[in-house]
Formats: sequence, structure tokens, C-alpha cells
Amino acid sequence: MACGYSKSRTLRATLLVILVTLLAVGLGSQGALGFEAKLGGGWQPGPDEYHPSRVIVTFDTGIRAQAAADSVHRLGYSLESIQSFAPTEKFPGGLSIGIVEIPASDTPDRAIARLNSAPGIIRAERDYKKYKCSEPVFPNDIYFPQMWPLHNHDLPEEYRDPQMSWYYDPVNDADIDAPEAWSMFKGSSEVIVAVIDTGTYIDHPDLADHIWVNEAELYGEPGVDDDGNGFIDDIHGWDFYNNDNSVFDRDQRDAWGDLNDEHGTHCSGTIGAMTNNGMGVSGINWNVTIMPIKFIGPDGGYTSDSIKAVRYATANGATIASCSWGGGSHEQTLKDVIEASGMLFLCAAGNEGVNVDFDPHYPSGYDSPNIISVGATMQNDEPCYYSGWWGSNYGAKTVDLFAPGGFILSTLPPDPVPDEPAERYAFFYGTSMATPHVSGVAALVTGQNPDMPLYPGAPGWSPGDRNVCDIILGSVDVKSGLKGKCVTGGRLNAANALRAASGPVIVSATAEPTFGQPPLEVTFTASATTPIGAIVDQWWDFGDGSPAVHEFDAQHTYSTVGDYNASFHVVNDLGIESVATV
Repeated sequence: MACGYSKSRTLRATLLVILVTLLAVGLGSQGALGFEAKLGGGWQPGPDEYHPSRVIVTFDTGIRAQAAADSVHRLGYSLESIQSFAPTEKFPGGLSIGIVEIPASDTPDRAIARLNSAPGIIRAERDYKKYKCSEPVFPNDIYFPQMWPLHNHDLPEEYRDPQMSWYYDPVNDADIDAPEAWSMFKGSSEVIVAVIDTGTYIDHPDLADHIWVNEAELYGEPGVDDDGNGFIDDIHGWDFYNNDNSVFDRDQRDAWGDLNDEHGTHCSGTIGAMTNNGMGVSGINWNVTIMPIKFIGPDGGYTSDSIKAVRYATANGATIASCSWGGGSHEQTLKDVIEASGMLFLCAAGNEGVNVDFDPHYPSGYDSPNIISVGATMQNDEPCYYSGWWGSNYGAKTVDLFAPGGFILSTLPPDPVPDEPAERYAFFYGTSMATPHVSGVAALVTGQNPDMPLYPGAPGWSPGDRNVCDIILGSVDVKSGLKGKCVTGGRLNAANALRAASGPVIVSATAEPTFGQPPLEVTFTASATTPIGAIVDQWWDFGDGSPAVHEFDAQHTYSTVGDYNASFHVVNDLGIESVATV
């Protein structure tokens, strides 16, 4: 009953309360270290900003330039310049655009309303800020070309999963689009991810700078609980298996003779190995803080220790928990602890190759709003299945999404462990390896949107609020091979998640009133787009208590004198709403 990775081609079961079984495939020959990549454009969302004292007008080419300028000047505005374009088939009279400066006492929307009614002006619009189309970002880490889960295009034969059956072929883009995500955001050290697992080799040169530091203990007195949290000298976390501050045990080995703390080290590297540092592998987050919390030893770990680990993580600032473990029956106490923690939990779905809708796996199977259950895919973008060895668990109701979990390259402690910090890397398999991919993307989204609630019901959440959990699940790449295998029918996509977190973009929203006394008729127009999904609703709220009109364009009559703030609303199919006020 394990959701880590297995050390043998026959999955072993052991009657421990929580057990992680392990599987490692050595790195072997590295192949060619260089790579060639064709860079393409990538959409980058930006804030909906426009110039506070400038608008753009289109002049009627049938009137003289001086007459057009006079229309602007009569309203008290200045004409910075006129940009004229020669006649074309589409514009036989040419095109004449004016850049209009407005005084500080006015607003762009008020100026637009006035200019749209002025003689000789076809339309007036905001002067929106534009953003460059950022290219995907490819790091200089020497093993990045072998990290197919992050970027997979025309995968060389030497990087093909050696355990995948010969009749399967790797498919392009069976990855999480990490380079495209990095063009938008690379991570934040303010986000603390608790790796609740075996220990983590915190001295790994590709990890060390991203390991959590308890400065009160680091600069405190040895042997004293300087921060008063109940743990003495917990400089980098805590080991609840041994009940000490050794988050990495250099001499502890499992039943197969391997270092026990390989598992947690591998998971930590996927979340936040130091990217673009010219060495080793690439973490999903270029900046992040990893809190190592150990509760699993060579023979597993108990629920009681996992509860302590969750409490420690919560009390010390972690907001995301990466949990590549499982086992035991339904335990209401553990479920309650997870829900009470306030953290977002990413939990491995298990490696038995069974439908967990009918054969439950815990904690991934708890119906808790802050748990995301993760299955594993291989290089053909289908659930991991290795005949006679292991397969990813699945379940249309209880597994939320899939992420790459077969033949995953990440950090390991060197074996034997030297006195000085040293590198080591290897390919591992399992839903344990899929889970930190989702943990890493959760950290990216959280870092990009630090005020966003983590899940429905999280601290700070109100009904209808965007949240990290729903964004990750709502932005998957839907795949035919995953339909009916998980709730979303899809595989994790980091770039989609960052785009989705930005919400719909309102391109324009204007109000054009007629002049005179009430009743006053106003023409409202708007346009919007969404970087992912589709727009499912839009409406104008006229600000006078009248019913909303669910259209992009609307006519409304104000019957009484007053100042009104009308607002345009748009919602996409992820339930994310954007608003503009005119």
C-alpha cells in the first residue's frame, strides 16, 4: 500500500500504518549534455493598465486635420500628435490617429465619453499598456534536456524511458510546459513547501540555498529552544522518526541497502532544485523555500508522527505540503488534522495500478477540500503502466489529476555520503515523483498570487473566490488516455495554471452618454478575452439599482440626476471574474 516508488519489479506490501516502498533506476550514461531548442512566442498576461492622462482617437478622414484638432481643443484637451497612414484597400481614405493629452483633473473614461461625441471623431479609446510576448525560458542546467516532464519535444532516443514497453512511443508535449511558465513567473522564496517524507540531503549543492532556515535557532544558543516552539535546535526542520533535528541521516539505510533519505531528497529537487545555476537538474521553482520534515524511516512511519509533522509545518509557516506516501485504512483523525492545518496537501495516489474509487488509498483518498490526489503519467502521456512491475492508481472520482511520474530525474544524496557537500542525481519512478510536480506548480501559482486562497474554505476564502486548488485542476491538459481515470481527465500544466490565475482580460469598457437632461441614454460597449478556457458570462451593472444586462454591448437610460459608477463583469469557465468600472 505504497505510493512512493518500488525497489523491485514486484511491489511489496507491509502491514505498517504508513509505508513508503522505494524504487530507483540509476542515472547511467548521461548521453549528450547539449541541446538545441527552437524558441516560440508565449502569451504573457499583464495587469490591465492604461495611460492615466492620454487617450487615442480615430479621426474622420473626411474632415480637415485642423478641424479635427479644433474638436479636441474645444474640449480642453491637447493634441500631442497625429499619426497618418496612407490609403489602402481597407482604408481608401487613409487612417488618421490622434494622441490626445488630458489634464490631471479629468479621467480617461470621462474624456473618452466626451471625445466620442465630438465632431470629426469616429472613436476614442484608452491608451492600454502592452507587454512583450515572452519566449519560453530554457535554463542552463546541464541535465535539463533529460527532464522530459518539464519540456518534451523530439525527445532523443537516449532519453527514452528504458522501462516503458517497446510498443509505446514518447509523444511531444507530454510535459507540464515549464519553460512557458517560467516566461511568466519563476517562483518566490516567500512560499514555504513542507516536504513531509523521509529526510532530505540539505547539503546538496543543487538544493542547499532553497532549504528553510529557522534563524532564531541558527543564531541562538545550542541546546536551547530559542524560538520557544517546543523543538531544540530545529534549524532546518525536524525528524519525527528519530525525534531530533537531523532532517538527513547519512548512515540510515532501508531494507534494500539504499540510503533511506533518497526519497525526500528526490521529491525536494523536483519542487525546487536550484535552476539556471549551470549544474545538475532544474526545479519547477527557481526560487522557493523547502522545509524538510522527516517522519518516515527504513521501516515506514506512523500516523502519530505524520500528525506531528503536519502540526510542525503549519506552526512554522508552511502553506503547501508535499506528501508522497500513504497506507493504512481510513483514519478520521488524520483527515481532521489535514483539514485543520490550513495547508494545501498534494498527495500521491499510489502505485498498485488499481481503481481507488473502489479500493481506497489514503491520505490521497480523503474527501477533503485541501487535498489534491495525484496519479502518474509516462512519456506517452498516459497513466504509468509497467507490465509485471507497477502502475499508477486511478479513479474517476478520487484521483484529481495526473502528472509525470515515470523515469523522473532529480537530486539524490551521494552514496556513501562524503564529508563535503557533493552532487548526485538519478531517475526514479512512482506517483511519489508525480506529486512534487504538482506541489511545485502550486508553489508557483501561490508565489505569483500571494493573496490568493489556497483552496475552497481556506483562510481568507469567500464563496466564488479564485483559489490555487481550483486553478490547478481547472487548467490541466485534457487527454483522451486520462478521461475516466481522474476527476479532471487531464495532466498538470504549469503554464496554463499561471495563465488561468490571471483571469480574463477586459480589453475595453466604455460608456458614451448623450448630452442633455435626464432621462439620459448611455451606450455601453466592452470587449474581453481569456488566456485559457472560454468566457461563459458577461454583464453590465449600471450602478443605479436596475437589473444587469448580460451582454458586451448595452443601452441604458438614467432617469434621475446623479453620479453613477457602472461596471462591466466577465467570467470564464474556471469561475474567475474580472471587473472594470467606468
